[in-house]
Amino acid sequence: MSTRAFRSGADRSLTLRVEHCPLTSKLLDSGESSYGQSGRLIFGDVMRLLISQCCLLMSEPLLAPTFLFRFSAPCRSAKDLWPNGGLQLGEKHRLPSFGELEGRPLFADVRGAWSPRGFSFWVQVTGKRQMPWCRDSRLDESDGLSVWIDTRNTQNIHRASRFCHRFVFLPSGGGRRMEEAVAAALPINRAKEHPKPAPADSLRVRSQQRVGGYVLEAHIAAAALTGFDPAEHPRIGFAYAAIDRELGWQTFTVGPEFPFVEDPSLWGELELTP
Repeated sequence: MSTRAFRSGADRSLTLRVEHCPLTSKLLDSGESSYGQSGRLIFGDVMRLLISQCCLLMSEPLLAPTFLFRFSAPCRSAKDLWPNGGLQLGEKHRLPSFGELEGRPLFADVRGAWSPRGFSFWVQVTGKRQMPWCRDSRLDESDGLSVWIDTRNTQNIHRASRFCHRFVFLPSGGGRRMEEAVAAALPINRAKEHPKPAPADSLRVRSQQRVGGYVLEAHIAAAALTGFDPAEHPRIGFAYAAIDRELGWQTFTVGPEFPFVEDPSLWGELELTP
């Protein structure tokens, strides 16, 4: 597997890991010669080049182009992961959705931050005409944010280890009137081992309903993450899915047509940076 780094327009380094494949290697080489000798390409441009060329060669592609790559993005740190006044995560904390490169719609602004105390995520969903559909008794079917984390970034396993976690956060669906936000840890299907149970106070969530959508804030404390050690393991396996019955799925890497919900080899990677 070879690694090439491209600089995004937001001045963030996104790492594109390309399997040794004659097609992708040839396309990358031709792309570099076309865009200049510096070897520094705009990430979106090189991906669109690869995808457009794949489409020319295959009138009916058998695989989504994002399936050919393993993606890595930076996750920036934050001092306070759960401030009383709400999360304040700027553009540098924005997490990409590489499904955009396949033309999949974007309806969620997803941002994330880390510290030795854990992770926090901020999500704004827009473009809705209906209220979110959420039930704390049907977490898998509800609208909201799902996050998958492998604290050891194993990458080459198809069944989850004890270092692999799934967390679900819903903007509503809890309480007697089903108006309270919900946070839960879920087991990963077909896992070889499961992580330690998350302590009761290790997951937090809050939300605000907005016209056309909602804002969701979620926190995962380090105590809920088996094997979390950012000093020794500054790269983690990672995937997210903003799920909406009305708008569809927005994901970090591959879409729901692939079994990434239970297969860590299909997850991407977050690099924990200052």
